[in-house]
Amino acid sequence: MSRPVAVLLALAACSSPETAESRTQGPDDSGTAADTALPSAYDDLGLFVCHPDLPTDPCREGLDVTAVAADGTTTLVPHQVDPSPEADCFYVYPTVSADHGANADRIDDGPEGFMTQAQAGPYSSVCAVHAPMYRQITITGLLDPAADADLAYGDVLEAFEATIATTERPFFVIGHSQGTGHLVRLLAERIETDEGLRERLVAAHLFGGQVEVPDGATVGGSFATLPPCTSPSDTSCVVHHVTYRQDDPPTTSSLFGRTGTHPVLCTHPGALSGGPAPLRGRFPIHTPPEVASIVGNEVGPYADRARNADIPTAFYSVPGLLDGACTTDGTSTWLEITVNADPEDPRADQVQGDLILPGWGLHLVDMAVASDDLVDLAQAQLEAHLDAR
Repeated sequence: MSRPVAVLLALAACSSPETAESRTQGPDDSGTAADTALPSAYDDLGLFVCHPDLPTDPCREGLDVTAVAADGTTTLVPHQVDPSPEADCFYVYPTVSADHGANADRIDDGPEGFMTQAQAGPYSSVCAVHAPMYRQITITGLLDPAADADLAYGDVLEAFEATIATTERPFFVIGHSQGTGHLVRLLAERIETDEGLRERLVAAHLFGGQVEVPDGATVGGSFATLPPCTSPSDTSCVVHHVTYRQDDPPTTSSLFGRTGTHPVLCTHPGALSGGPAPLRGRFPIHTPPEVASIVGNEVGPYADRARNADIPTAFYSVPGLLDGACTTDGTSTWLEITVNADPEDPRADQVQGDLILPGWGLHLVDMAVASDDLVDLAQAQLEAHLDAR
């Protein structure tokens, strides 16, 4: 892949290289959005993939998991939606639209709902999930000079304003890849500059982007006030990682985890204080054609792929198969994934998530590899936030 192509892809997936040191306050120094009382396009619930006021959505259904043990036996793990959530989750999905043109429309053609369900749906056991459609840069738009990142961000900001206008509950922001890029900007420009919103922010769960923290410091890279989360009781903090396999680490030409002005933040959601630890993830048993076309290895839980057809749920887990540890080589920082493969057992000895392009690592499953860890972390952080009020 040529360097110009790689740069375009990285820019579409990651946040602005601007840092807390170089940012200047916008024209409204109070951090209050102008004209918030005006009607918003996002007053229309039809522009949300998931929303607590929708009668049904993919963040509250179809989320049961089949756990496949090392001996091949299965256990159904029902997903429990919190019927009275005490917090909101504002989620922005990654680059997934297969629309023609540089920017997507705001219609769920399938991939948007699929990715939202897989990444944000598990959080519905902790919070009410708000997941707007937005005019993101499309898959083909990654290479189109006409792609408008500000248009995409404007939708994200407008949807966020519509969300906070209807609730005063604590909230999380959650995103992946392009979604992370937009949320980094939202946090820096909107949330960090508003004391009331900072106090309501439980945590930012961001993945597959370019969240930077200076060496020896906790703030000053991507954010002026939001430090990394180092304990499940930490709030108003940030979780972030990119993932690569132990046997396929990033190189100087890789797209993610590479040091910019400052090192990229890596946190293991199940071991925030550091060190290697198991990862508890969940994976989709099927992917839509638009996504499957760019996946390098579509794997299920079983080595004998015919057995995968027996999984009755849309998601599966493989307890004990994956470990992770934040790793750096001085140039890149990443969550290194170790697969505890056993060729003698019936489970697959690999995990899906690679793309057909080199240098992406396990980008597609940055969140999936730690999905259950993330939900447990969100629950602990919410309890800590509520206790501190």
